[in-house]
Amino acid sequence: MTAREKLHEAFGELIYSICKTDGDVQESEVEKLKERLKGHSGAESILWSFNYENYKSKPVADTYRKAMFTCKDHGPDPEYPFLLNLLKEVAAASNGLDEAERNLVNGFEAELKEQFIKNDKADRLKFNR
Repeated sequence: MTAREKLHEAFGELIYSICKTDGDVQESEVEKLKERLKGHSGAESILWSFNYENYKSKPVADTYRKAMFTCKDHGPDPEYPFLLNLLKEVAAASNGLDEAERNLVNGFEAELKEQFIKNDKADRLKFNR
């Protein structure tokens, strides 16, 4: 499995986490996910991972931690803004974006940024300055 495929699977885990945060995965969330992934190069991996987690009915905290680990390990990527927007759109597809969902998205973004800044300060990312 490539690093890109692992990242896309982590996206599916995060999307599952946000859908499950307010209870059950709603059909409107699944439809929004499929709609937004049309034409995306990682659609198959993202959907497979989402469906797998949903089928197994994994705890949100477990899938979130697993996805966060993968994203931190992967490092900065130009697809993160797409993911953040996708998380918000999918969550909003069912009764809008509630506080728990907003906290999950904001927490993910903040934790990831913090890790990347820490890595950069430790000169592990090799950013061009």
